[in-house]
Amino acid sequence: MHKGVGREHGKPSTFAFGRTEHRSGIDTAVHRHRTPAPGALIFYFLMDSHVLFGISVQGPYSPDAPRERHFPGVLESAIAARDAGFDFITTGQEYLTPGPAIYTLAAIPLLARLAADLPGMRIMTGVYLVPLDHPLRLVNDFATLDTISGGRLDIGMGLAYRKPEFENFGVDIKTRGRRFDEAIDVMRMLFTQDLVTYEGQFFKLHEARSRARAIQRPHPPFWIGGYSAAAVRRAAERGDGWYPGAFAELSVLKDQVALYRKTISDLGKPGQGQLMVLRFTWIDEDRKKAQQLAKDHAEGPHRNYVATGLRESLAEYKSRPWLSGHDLFVENWFAGNPDDIYEQIKLYIEVVRPDRFNFRVSVDPSAHADAHKAVRLLGREVLPRARKFAASLAAAAR
Repeated sequence: MHKGVGREHGKPSTFAFGRTEHRSGIDTAVHRHRTPAPGALIFYFLMDSHVLFGISVQGPYSPDAPRERHFPGVLESAIAARDAGFDFITTGQEYLTPGPAIYTLAAIPLLARLAADLPGMRIMTGVYLVPLDHPLRLVNDFATLDTISGGRLDIGMGLAYRKPEFENFGVDIKTRGRRFDEAIDVMRMLFTQDLVTYEGQFFKLHEARSRARAIQRPHPPFWIGGYSAAAVRRAAERGDGWYPGAFAELSVLKDQVALYRKTISDLGKPGQGQLMVLRFTWIDEDRKKAQQLAKDHAEGPHRNYVATGLRESLAEYKSRPWLSGHDLFVENWFAGNPDDIYEQIKLYIEVVRPDRFNFRVSVDPSAHADAHKAVRLLGREVLPRARKFAASLAAAAR
């Protein structure tokens, strides 16, 4: 029996998602993407002109890096994003990774500390591995974080996929999808009801309540991560936004966005779903330098996915014909000088109509100075133009 009983905290309200010349040779590569995905046009007329831009602030640290520099480096990245005019920051939650040891800080306490130095910016878990945790504890922690930040939290949630993480937490990886769905439903109950009695396959609650209450009503927005068809449907059915992974090629993403928005429309809630695009980004005044950095470092993140079986082998990946030309910087990565990055963002705005862009500007654990330079360059040379273009596109549709 599945049930949730109790008095609601208050009536649901609309989420406040917003903040309290030269194509470099990519024209031939992007031409085929210029036609919006089926289903995108309906959402286009509903799209707010305020596309938000964020930075993923936590890069991994290697074992030989000074431990006392880990948090200051993350804080400096967040402050650089603030000073450059970004709208939000994200940081993920990982427990075990394949390959050489790398270190990251826990997302919830880290965001609680960073929020104090980021007035007016939203903060986001991007993403938290919900199937490895209990919804009662998560709601208490997220409600606390939303209160500490003054109601600026977005909850990014992911399915988790690394087998060692499930084994070490004692969770059957075969149940992760069903466990995730149930956890989301229970979290929503705990956020919106005073007392919850619930009996499901994985969680049982009797007159349970969170001791902390979120400021945002009915709860901080739920962003569901993933880029499979099941993840797209889950985001439409159970989330307030969809956060596809960084490895979803634009040609694939276009079709997934159509599925996402069609599902939302079929559920009787057109215009309610938000979309965030995540991209690894290499930017420099020197185009060739930026693109070479991308080629030098892009294999690292992909290797992690290959090790888990989520992606094809590295040899198969390298054999893709578009990897040898400009398509690399359209399908998967943002790389180039400020003009190039603007054109790539502009293309994504035209094709998939995102509400947010999230940039990860470095995968090198020791490259904080380079990351800060990239953040400043994005804020100074790219974001003003991208915001202006998004606003003009939305205004033209009214």
